[in-house]
Amino acid sequence: MVSIYFSEVVLTVVYFASLYFTVFWLLTLLEKTEVKKRHWKIWPTVSVLIPAYNEEDSIEETVKSVINLDYPKDKLKIIVINDGSRDRTQEIVEKIVKENKNVLLINKLNGGKASALNTALKLVDSEFTATLDADSFATPSILKNLLPYFTEKNIASVLPTMKIKNPKNLLQRMQRIEYTVNMFYRLMNEKLNCIHVTPGPFPLYRTSVLKELNGFDETCITEDLELAIRIQKKNYRILQTYDAEVYTLPPNTIKGLYYQRKRWYMRMPSILILPFLSITMFIAFMNDIRLWVTRGIEKLIMINFDIFTLIKTFEFNYKMLDIKFVNLSIILVSAVMALIIVYYSHKLINEKLNLYGKTFSSLAYYMFVHPLFLAFVFIIVTYSAIFDRNYKWYSAGKRVK
Repeated sequence: MVSIYFSEVVLTVVYFASLYFTVFWLLTLLEKTEVKKRHWKIWPTVSVLIPAYNEEDSIEETVKSVINLDYPKDKLKIIVINDGSRDRTQEIVEKIVKENKNVLLINKLNGGKASALNTALKLVDSEFTATLDADSFATPSILKNLLPYFTEKNIASVLPTMKIKNPKNLLQRMQRIEYTVNMFYRLMNEKLNCIHVTPGPFPLYRTSVLKELNGFDETCITEDLELAIRIQKKNYRILQTYDAEVYTLPPNTIKGLYYQRKRWYMRMPSILILPFLSITMFIAFMNDIRLWVTRGIEKLIMINFDIFTLIKTFEFNYKMLDIKFVNLSIILVSAVMALIIVYYSHKLINEKLNLYGKTFSSLAYYMFVHPLFLAFVFIIVTYSAIFDRNYKWYSAGKRVK
């Protein structure tokens, strides 16, 4: 009986909390913000830093996406930092360097992403600096679409819209929806002036601000989040745009997704509310399954496991009064709100929801299965945050220092 009440109380709290935050974001959406742009008579100098560790499968396409930017070549410098790769990354980049004078390769011992970026930052003398993960790809117009947003000196960074590159399986198509919805929440965070992360795929920074802050924190496994916090602590602003795009390769396996999210969610306690809601919902869900299984076993024991008799005597006896209308109403409203957000998010980035097909299965996985998976990851991360301080940096499916 206590277990039943526990599930009801926990789920009710989670439903109300989820509904509260959904309504809060929608109300925030109604806040109007004025978007200003600057016209550059002479384009400024820009350096693009590409840290790479064992990225032989994607590094060539990544570097060439920057080489092919629609931007004056004499204003652009590309620095690839080979962070102790053990595959053909160095060899591939060396060939590119021979054919392109504005590409520089730095080879160093493995020290992690932040260490690689700081090594390159010492050589940067351009007005602006962008970073680009070695599994991501810039679109040709990205710089010319980002730079006009630097209208004031207190704008330290401008972020592009991040999209999934050619999702091929259900897991990747689900992540495409997830990334798109994240653009909606990024818009809300910008309205509140509280964007909490500058993700690796092509954030553009004022170099002076990066150097003022002494670059990236090499002791932190989520250097992009830590830097965003320090930027805003100094009263600088971070802006999100939707007319500049960058594409990234998502994990294509559950294992790869698990390691990626484990690194992301090590950001605790900065996002304690979401883990709490996810973990409590996961516990309540597992408790309901336990109760259902226990009752089923008890019934089977009472009839000596005579399954055929149980099937013959089965009667559907469900009354309207048995329906938990409060919980059901909250679930329905939350589901409708979630669908509205999904729709608006795709409209925001000017992309169709059914672009890559199998929309229903991807949406169903995103709304019902993925939250349980994330709750499981949150539980592991919470344990690690309390008992294990030996964190490592994880990339999509690959474990790195």
